Amino acid sequence: MRFLQRSDLNNLPFGSKTVKIYINMTIKQYLILMSVCTVLCWCGLLMVIFFINPEATSSLGFALFYLSLFFAVAGTLAIGSYVCRLLFTRFYSKKESVQVSFRQAVFLALVFTLGLFLQSNHLMTWLNTILLVLLVTLIEFLILSLKKVDNFPNQNFQSSNKLNS
Repeated sequence: MRFLQRSDLNNLPFGSKTVKIYINMTIKQYLILMSVCTVLCWCGLLMVIFFINPEATSSLGFALFYLSLFFAVAGTLAIGSYVCRLLFTRFYSKKESVQVSFRQAVFLALVFTLGLFLQSNHLMTWLNTILLVLLVTLIEFLILSLKKVDNFPNQNFQSSNKLNS
């Protein structure tokens, strides 16, 4: 594996705005790194809960609480949903299972955290909840519809209309 150097950034073609960096990581490395980060996020959340007084803190204390909660829940759901997909379904490859699990874990953690934020500010109504879930569902459907699907990679399909031949 080769790391990106500063000289590589200078040699980009003119007008290039983004750089794609591909990191080859095995599933085992991903699970270990994600587990460690998730445990750290849960420890951070516990520190926020035990050491920050919600009655005397500014908005920074609440931001730390909701951010640490979001990352802890997202990591837990990502690992748990990947393990469930691995055990109970064989529809996706391992790489696709990791991608789908992580994406859906982030969406569910976002819904959970925003729901708690709305509830704490007394803004949680049925309409807001339905709109939040619909928004996340539409984003998921948009991602799925924009994804390039190659259902039959080894077959070359010709026109099945026999009238033209």
